[in-house]
Amino acid sequence: MALVWLPLDDETIDRMLVLARSPWTPAELDRTWAATGWALPGGLPLAAQVFDDLTYTFGTGDRLLRLGMRFDPDEITSFSVDFATYSDSADPDAADFGGPDALGAGWSVDPDATRADFDARWREGVDAVAARLGDPLIGRHGRRWHHALWRLRDALVVVAQSENSDDYADVEDALLCVAHHPGDTPIPRDEELRDFLLGA
Repeated sequence: MALVWLPLDDETIDRMLVLARSPWTPAELDRTWAATGWALPGGLPLAAQVFDDLTYTFGTGDRLLRLGMRFDPDEITSFSVDFATYSDSADPDAADFGGPDALGAGWSVDPDATRADFDARWREGVDAVAARLGDPLIGRHGRRWHHALWRLRDALVVVAQSENSDDYADVEDALLCVAHHPGDTPIPRDEELRDFLLGA
């Protein structure tokens, strides 16, 4: 078993909430990105990188920001950042799935972590976002994963455990995701939430 984590900080949460409350169209994405306060990756306009160069992963200091996309027409469906990654494999090399050196100096590693430790890191992430948005809707999806949800206008803010986004075997992430979701549609819960996250 192994766990790497970097707790959600106020700055990351605030910037993700700016994204949740702002438009993501090609014409407006650069203005939205500027409002977050994150530097332009590579100094190049973000809209060109996403919609012309088809780049969907960007560094933001010690974290990676991933974009979800829908195509024809091209549109951004979500932004997400991981704050914990867990492996329950007994393989002694299982900790080598990104680790603090690959992710940034602020990350911690526990090669002896348990699933309870992973759940605790998720709960800390929920509490950090709840300090901004109030009490969430709490649920479970899959056999062992937890999620918390808030609605902001036409977006959902989700703190969830899920499959690792880089498709490592036996590896799971805890992530903060802001995803497009029309305000007049039901909030996905339980198993629907897993499908929503995979498509977001």
